[in-house]
Amino acid sequence: MDSGHDRNGDPLAPAAARLTARYGPVIGEETIRQVLHETYEALLAGATVTTFLPILAERSAAARLAHTRDHRVPGAPRPIGR
Repeated sequence: MDSGHDRNGDPLAPAAARLTARYGPVIGEETIRQVLHETYEALLAGATVTTFLPILAERSAAARLAHTRDHRVPGAPRPIGR
């Protein structure tokens, strides 16, 4: 059974890979990871139960990334990592 961690024990690695596959063509991988980790840390700060934080962080980060993708100014410089 998949533990939801990568081989190095990073619980966000699977989420980062999915978000990069989805938003990578428009938003740089480094920016995607930064948004995911910031979101995770914000959720973690107030969490009493952490079991589902990676999936919650992924969903929240996806919403932020979608908003960024949909509101990019044509011709604007690409974000970090692209």
